[in-house]
Amino acid sequence: MFKIDAASNNPKEATFFGKETYLTVSTQLHLEVLCAALSRVWTLTPCFRAEKSDTNRHLSEFWMLEAEMAFVNHVSQLTDFSELMIKNVVHKLLSDEDGMGSNLLETASKEDADAMKKRWQMLLQQDKWASITYTQAIKILREAHETGKADFRYKPTWGDSLKSEHEKWLAGKYFKNPVFVTDYPLDQKAFYMKINEPDGYLKDLPPTVACYDMLVPDIGELIGGSVREESYEKLNFEIQRRNMNPKPLDWYLAQRKNGTVPHGGFGMGFERLLQYLACKDNIKDVIAFPRTVNNCLC
Repeated sequence: MFKIDAASNNPKEATFFGKETYLTVSTQLHLEVLCAALSRVWTLTPCFRAEKSDTNRHLSEFWMLEAEMAFVNHVSQLTDFSELMIKNVVHKLLSDEDGMGSNLLETASKEDADAMKKRWQMLLQQDKWASITYTQAIKILREAHETGKADFRYKPTWGDSLKSEHEKWLAGKYFKNPVFVTDYPLDQKAFYMKINEPDGYLKDLPPTVACYDMLVPDIGELIGGSVREESYEKLNFEIQRRNMNPKPLDWYLAQRKNGTVPHGGFGMGFERLLQYLACKDNIKDVIAFPRTVNNCLC
């Protein structure tokens, strides 16, 4: 994790905020608090991740669009919103003759312009994008792997995270369009996600949570979101179960104590959206100063 340190030769100098402070990885928890009063809130902010992933779709510093909405009870409300949001962006690109879409097509090479226009039109062709559960995704991937339809480096196994190759194959080869994957295993995901019923702790089935990833061809995950757990008791139990330190989250848990509403939200890597819509092979081509693991020139 990134840590802010003062440029000082005195290692014992007090920290700036009086405690250890880290760069922002997400504004989600703060948006949840604001959402209780304002119903629908969003941010577009720089975020930082210390993942040592030097790939064509990862940045250590990037911009993330995050949204949080009140009165969300089911993950389908979030997937529907995400789909409409992306389709609205694409529709604007195609229909605004004097806007950004027209400018992109005019300044690109014919080959690149044709590729972009084809991708934009493809996103609008299907009335509704497919949605499958994580369990269904594993079944599809495993069958493809075992029958030779796909040659994965990592064998698809229930309980394991979907790898980049799995995500790209599902969206690019199997569905040939964006696809939502929902209901991932509980232990893969963050503590604040709502546990699905009836496959909770009282059942023999492995518990899953009400979450989703939106996968797109060539890139994989573009959006990730979930329904949030609004019960103080359940949220506190999950924090304890994971042996997390609850003290830094007191302010977050207090919202549940003082009254909240069912809610949910999502985050989208803005550069990944640009990379996908502009048909770029590398995410570093859509940000002015890419900063990645072992690479921060300025």
